[in-house]
Amino acid sequence: MRITDDLSSWQTLNAALRTCTEKYAGELLAAEIKGKRRANHLRRIHSRINKLRAMRERRALERKTRTNGRTQVSAK
Repeated sequence: MRITDDLSSWQTLNAALRTCTEKYAGELLAAEIKGKRRANHLRRIHSRINKLRAMRERRALERKTRTNGRTQVSAK
């Protein structure tokens, strides 16, 4: 099973997190909580989920501010 393999060591976890999706990182977190519950693994996975979520939310905000390919600047 891929999740079990990815959680087997710190090295495999980091390799998996470099390229995983937000959904898969959530699955890794759930599996680690059900499994060995290693604090370092849980913190690392949680950190990656937060990074991926922030990137997704930032892209959505940037899309909302674009008009005709240019960034819209509002006056204060």
